[in-house]
Amino acid sequence: MNANKRIIVIVSVVVVASAAYYFSFKISTPELINLKQAMKEFERTHDVNMLEKHKKRIYNYYTTDAFERDVQNICTQALKHFSQLTVSAASLIIFDVDDTAFYNYQWRDDAEFVWKHQPELVQARETKVAPAIQATLAFYNELKKLGFKTVFVSSRNQGVYDEYYKNLTQIGYRDFDKLILMPDALAFDRNIKTADWKLEVRKALAQEYTIVGSVGDRAADFQGGYVGYEVKIPNYIFE
Repeated sequence: MNANKRIIVIVSVVVVASAAYYFSFKISTPELINLKQAMKEFERTHDVNMLEKHKKRIYNYYTTDAFERDVQNICTQALKHFSQLTVSAASLIIFDVDDTAFYNYQWRDDAEFVWKHQPELVQARETKVAPAIQATLAFYNELKKLGFKTVFVSSRNQGVYDEYYKNLTQIGYRDFDKLILMPDALAFDRNIKTADWKLEVRKALAQEYTIVGSVGDRAADFQGGYVGYEVKIPNYIFE
């Protein structure tokens, strides 16, 4: 089952097109663009005031409940879809890790204007334990109750496997089949594209499981197929 179906956050309307379902919820900042885009715009225009406006919108989105609320809305709609499926012993849902399962932008210097105002992320830098994105965790646990197999796939290097495994289980992600990280030799090779590597991982998983869904925050989590139903988590820090 590799038909691609995507959940996109825009407006609170259900649109049916080409047999795919698009569930949307209007966010509180309609002109919100991600930090990467804002920086590119600044490089082109050198408009400091416009850059600061974009950063303020991103700051408001993450320091209020807007982000978690959007993730909850997305996951609620996705759960309706997965609840209608017949679950087999091979039914698999793939999860990304960074900024999908748990917060990770606290390690980005360019995002300090956000995370330094979020005490739990400041603390995470000290404890080295990233907090769960609560809406994703709740969604994950509901999927486990339904009987789905779960695998985490991250482009982080294999050298942090123990750290990531411990972090995931410590914050509540349990009973997953696998945690797959990129081999060190590939992770530090600039010629390796994350999207290409993740696609190869999904192709390999498809030999063992029936992939019915994928959850991620970046396009690289879905490119190339073998994803099933796409659940896109907003990311206005990176993409």
